[in-house]
Amino acid sequence: MIRRILATLLRRAHRRLEAADAAPRAAQAAVHRRLARALAGTQAAALHPAAAEADLDAWRDHVRLTTHADYAPLIAQALAAPLPGAFERRPTAAFATSTSGAKHTPYTRAHFASLRAFQSAVLGQALVGRDLTALLDGRALVVQGSLELARTPGGALTGYSTALMVATAPWMLRRSMSPPLEVLRAPDPATRLAGVRDALISARPTALSGIPEYVVGALRHLLAGPDAEAVRDALAAVRLYAWSGTPLGPLRAFLQAHLAPGAALFDAVSATEGPLGVQAEAPGVYRLALPHVLLLFVATDDPDHRALAHQLTPGRDYAVHLGSFSGLSGYATGDRVHVLSTDPVRFSLLPRQLDVEAAWRALGPETTDFRLFRDATAGLTALIERPSAPDAAAMATLAALAGASTATAHLLPPGHLTRAAFTFNPLGLVKLPWLSSRPDLAARILALP
Repeated sequence: MIRRILATLLRRAHRRLEAADAAPRAAQAAVHRRLARALAGTQAAALHPAAAEADLDAWRDHVRLTTHADYAPLIAQALAAPLPGAFERRPTAAFATSTSGAKHTPYTRAHFASLRAFQSAVLGQALVGRDLTALLDGRALVVQGSLELARTPGGALTGYSTALMVATAPWMLRRSMSPPLEVLRAPDPATRLAGVRDALISARPTALSGIPEYVVGALRHLLAGPDAEAVRDALAAVRLYAWSGTPLGPLRAFLQAHLAPGAALFDAVSATEGPLGVQAEAPGVYRLALPHVLLLFVATDDPDHRALAHQLTPGRDYAVHLGSFSGLSGYATGDRVHVLSTDPVRFSLLPRQLDVEAAWRALGPETTDFRLFRDATAGLTALIERPSAPDAAAMATLAALAGASTATAHLLPPGHLTRAAFTFNPLGLVKLPWLSSRPDLAARILALP
């Protein structure tokens, strides 16, 4: 019964994506109407001209382009004490922290509902769109750190965005996840790892989810332990790996080697502030999250040119701004897209800081992983897992891709970097970035045994 209900819900979510593909303007107009109602009368909405609420075209023309700094004073007030009418009519009860932990995003009731609907759309695309609904009979293994929750001075719930979403996920979704949430929140990394091992071996999941470097880091630990054979055998049954927002780079090779032959590696693009897209026909090709967030595109070669989804030009690059049910509008996500087609709309994601695939190609297939750290003098420290030092041409390419003038390589054994990601996660490092401006982090990684 539960499987049938889930399958019905996912098919319905997938049909919404298909309908939005066929009529992007209508889908976005519906989001605009819902968003205008949700934000009406709030202090966040007052940051924008009232004319932007009239209709979809008016929003495109009149919405103020914003960043997190525009909302930060209001967020600080809402964190300090209950503040009705800031981002929704009642005081906002939850705030998500970003990957860096440096900013908070209001998680209103409407935003939760929107993100849950997007989760269903992602599962619908992954399972219904690929004829993998049989996986609903199995379990999903979640390998995720940073699921701890806390309270703000004003009493609101706060934590990393994934923690908030997991804690409030509908029961029907939570029932298929393992290990239990209390295991994933355990402060001791060894306890978390043991829970992941036990769930993997006993539940034999058919789907896997979590931040890539953390997932691979945990699996490398388990494959180096006494239960390696049982872990390897259980991983061979995993037919779907789904994650969000991080390039796989050389981690793809590890997953393809250990999961079921031909396992689907399925990516969604989502920021803390709202979703952007879902993988479509091929890796690196995405469809827009048109039913779930209001999207505005600003041409990178002409900052005065604003476009809605149905007005995009194939072959052109755009910066993405969104209107989110979290109360943010015209908000710069930091993402840029390259439009591949418009009937239907398909795009590729342009690198924010580093073209990971290009860097991996420069280093060669014998490289199992790498991380780059740029200091204030534009020098690059490259931590590279490979048996011998890369040649001068590869290092020059790395420096150019990272915008550095010099580059120094440090060789590491296979698995060192993802094991570091797993080790550092309880300390507040949610992701181990491909390119960072924190040389102190490089030093900590090098110091690990």
